[in-house]
Amino acid sequence: MGRGAAALCLAVVVSSSPPCQGQQGALTPQSNGGAPTGGAYSSSGAVSQSGTQQNPFQGGVTEGKATGGVLSLSLDDAIQRGLRNNLGYILQSVSVKQAAGQRLQQLQPLLPTINGEAKIQVSQINLEAEGIHIPGIPVIVGPFQTVDFRASLTQAVLNLPALRNYFAAKHEFEAAKLSVDDASDMVVLAVGNAYLTVVADAARVVSVEAQVGTSKVSLDQAVSQHAAGTAPKLDELRARVDFQTQQQQLIQAQNDFEKDKIALARAIGLPLDQQFTLSDTVPYSELVGIDQQAAIQQALDARSDVKALREQVKAAELSESSARAERYPRCRYCRRLWGYRDHARTLPRNRGSGRTGQRSDF
Repeated sequence: MGRGAAALCLAVVVSSSPPCQGQQGALTPQSNGGAPTGGAYSSSGAVSQSGTQQNPFQGGVTEGKATGGVLSLSLDDAIQRGLRNNLGYILQSVSVKQAAGQRLQQLQPLLPTINGEAKIQVSQINLEAEGIHIPGIPVIVGPFQTVDFRASLTQAVLNLPALRNYFAAKHEFEAAKLSVDDASDMVVLAVGNAYLTVVADAARVVSVEAQVGTSKVSLDQAVSQHAAGTAPKLDELRARVDFQTQQQQLIQAQNDFEKDKIALARAIGLPLDQQFTLSDTVPYSELVGIDQQAAIQQALDARSDVKALREQVKAAELSESSARAERYPRCRYCRRLWGYRDHARTLPRNRGSGRTGQRSDF
């Protein structure tokens, strides 16, 4: 089975430790494919018509179209398909892009800012409206235009709130990347559980079929004995009830098998009308040699969701520090360049002029 089976075994071992507060993806046994439910990821799930939220790790984006043949699906192939198409992993990957955008947004106040302005204005002046009346001078002066160009450069020299907000955004970005790693582990665990559930259902169907065969033999024997007069009618009736009960259990086992196959197909993005069989049958092996304290310590050191929570704690501390730093003074450096030129039809051409300046604002 390769790396997929090894990753599944590791996920099962680590998940056996007591859950941490705020742990993402806590497991709850389910009949529909054994997919994990609950946890922080369920907040981004789709809302059904009944108003309950669905676990996104139980769904996936359909990949390709159904083929006419029967697909042979191994455990490794199912896990790889889940990592490509599982909805929970895709949604968590999108959050990384959002965190990266927020990090760049918090960086912007720390970068140099260049502002430019261009303005062209055509106007006339009514001298009488201004209270000026000079013989020989037209009442209306103009039209003339004003061309104004301005450019300014601003650089933050000291801005503690913006700096700490940027560091907080960096920790949020790291937490988002660690959450993607945790989502990958959750996909391996969810798909592996769904695959093994289907394997167990297939074995259960075979077992119940054997029980149905045994009940059929007992029924035929009871019928023959009753026909020969060596057994009462009650024995035949009892054997027939047992046979029909086993038939009902077989129908239930077959239905569970088909439902869990659909749940597996949804989790890995297979078309629901695609016929497939499982090529890997995992035999039972007892899990021995696991020390509980060592497993807990390994989970605290290696689990991506725990690391993500630590990064979120650091981001929250920096956000609080940024809010406290709002009362501190800020310093920025400004450098401005501007020029203008006036041109009037009725007045002589004005010479253009330009100025440069710089200042520091507190």
